Amino acid sequence: SWDAMPDLALEIRDSFARFVAGHPGLHLSAGIALIGAKYPLYQAAADAGDAERQAKEHPGKNAVTFLGQTLDWDTFRQAAEWEGKLRAMCVEVGVPRALLRTLVVLQQQHDDKARERAKEGEDRTLDDRPQAYYGPWNWRAAYVLRRLEERHRSAAREIGELRELLSHEHFTSIRWIGLAARWAELKLRKGE
Repeated sequence: SWDAMPDLALEIRDSFARFVAGHPGLHLSAGIALIGAKYPLYQAAADAGDAERQAKEHPGKNAVTFLGQTLDWDTFRQAAEWEGKLRAMCVEVGVPRALLRTLVVLQQQHDDKARERAKEGEDRTLDDRPQAYYGPWNWRAAYVLRRLEERHRSAAREIGELRELLSHEHFTSIRWIGLAARWAELKLRKGE
């Protein structure tokens, strides 16, 4: 099943890291493409190859592309953990699924601005780290999450944890929280 592939990729990556004794020069890049049952096999292979190429083009390689987004393995693992937390918030605690779509949209807004800044050559700090971007997605996330905390007191701890994640380290988790939310949406859809 498609939802087993990300976990399998993480397991393969961890096994490989153990096999090479954590050598920093030896690593894996991977691409995961989701396709329908009637999708042509040759096109599925080409899509997976494109995803793998995208991962290999990531700075430092050692990355995975899933749902069209490339992340280093540690960030991907974090997104996988949050996919489970977001799904549990919706299923077990009763947070509206609209939260997931909101997170996807907020990341898209951030990513649009990041692409625009990259074209202008303003995507790196003076010490050559990725630039943090601030925009409407910051205050919208804070507002939406604070309102959810007020409306769903039973989930206040979990929502507060998400709000803290988003505000931590110059809001850098906005770069991947939409992926975790989209992943949770797909898993919830599968479970219906």
